Amino acid sequence: MKSKIISYIDYKDLMLKISYIDSKGNGIAYYNINNKENIKFLIPRTLEDEVVIAKPIRDIKDGIYCELLKIISPSRFRVKEDCGQFFVCGGCDFRHVKNTWIQTWKTKQLKQKTKRLINQNKIFPLTICGDHSRRRATFSAHYHNNQFLLGFTSKFSKNIVKLDTCKTLNKDLIKIYLFLKDNLGSVIKNNFKFSVQINLLDKGSDIVFNLGKASYEKIFEIDNLITSLSSANILRISFQEKNGLVTFPLEKEIKNQLGKLNNKIIYSFPPPGGFLQPTKYGETEIIKYVLNATKESKKIVDLFCGSGTLSIPMSQNAEITCVDSNLNSLSSLKNSFKFYNSIDKNEVFHQNLLINPLSYNIIKQMDAAVINPPANGAIKQMREIIKSSVEKIIYVSCDINSFVRDAIILLENNYEIEWIKPIDQFPNTSHLEIVSKFNFIK
Repeated sequence: MKSKIISYIDYKDLMLKISYIDSKGNGIAYYNINNKENIKFLIPRTLEDEVVIAKPIRDIKDGIYCELLKIISPSRFRVKEDCGQFFVCGGCDFRHVKNTWIQTWKTKQLKQKTKRLINQNKIFPLTICGDHSRRRATFSAHYHNNQFLLGFTSKFSKNIVKLDTCKTLNKDLIKIYLFLKDNLGSVIKNNFKFSVQINLLDKGSDIVFNLGKASYEKIFEIDNLITSLSSANILRISFQEKNGLVTFPLEKEIKNQLGKLNNKIIYSFPPPGGFLQPTKYGETEIIKYVLNATKESKKIVDLFCGSGTLSIPMSQNAEITCVDSNLNSLSSLKNSFKFYNSIDKNEVFHQNLLINPLSYNIIKQMDAAVINPPANGAIKQMREIIKSSVEKIIYVSCDINSFVRDAIILLENNYEIEWIKPIDQFPNTSHLEIVSKFNFIK
């Protein structure tokens, strides 16, 4: 006889004791049923050893996800949360502990997961990006019967949470958010749900409205929309529709300052909604460590290059082979190389590296390989890299687990880690950015 499938609907509010905090920042508790079943519950916003009342709200892959209702016995590390939306929003994992606790926790997570890979003394101190540092965000939008809502969708419901006093978002980004929240409703013609992506650049904002299968003409009074946004320091608006991207530049130059190199300021020219590092300070730190790791290299391949956050600075002193799957990003990167009169010495390839990795025959001609894959890493590309025996590998990662998996592949094939640099680009969350340097052992 098959055992009954356990589901959240089988439970009402539960009193649970938190056993530990997992790598995503969730409190983990277990509940016994008739001494036979040991059910795993995930309760965010909790701390180890706390006793809480939690409401099961949905089934997940390895347990039951809960909403925290009440703290019966608080941890000695708990402090009063500094954001009134913390328990309803879901954008932050930690605002109920001191920043020093978060930094210690993140560093401990990194050291535990890499302790078999590297001497812990080779892990550099954590760089911290503080409150009001995040410069990109995607908001949920809902217009219904002359009522307009804009904000983050709550982790615990389908409600849209207002972000007027958000401590994570850059203050200039909050200003744009408030402007849109107050004015977009007046130029929307029909009831509709969509999302709004905002990238904060040096001289204004780049906005993309993701409309799904709808067209912007059916949703917006477009002339009034453009007139309204033109007064709000917005550089460009775009509409992602069923048939592609429609863009309206409101300013001539739409660029992202990458820093100063060789006594001149360098820029990238990101496409509409193009990927940006979450914080300006974090971006600066990543560029600094990548440039330091590649300073003696004259030929470099940049895998998952995007619109050139790393390629452009590296190209000031080396020849770069750039590879990515996003055509808009590559087009912007080519324009950047033209701007710097370096299009002839650098190469740009369109290739989906997750499916069709760049061949080791190309990589082996390089002095260094820089790889900045998505969160899941790039196993296929790693296999080509190890066959190339390229001298240096600089790996930029936003996920510790996939980094460790890929690092093991390198270490098993004559590479060693010289250093790891952690960068906290996601304040008050469980996420951590890593820059690392590997050397080939001859």
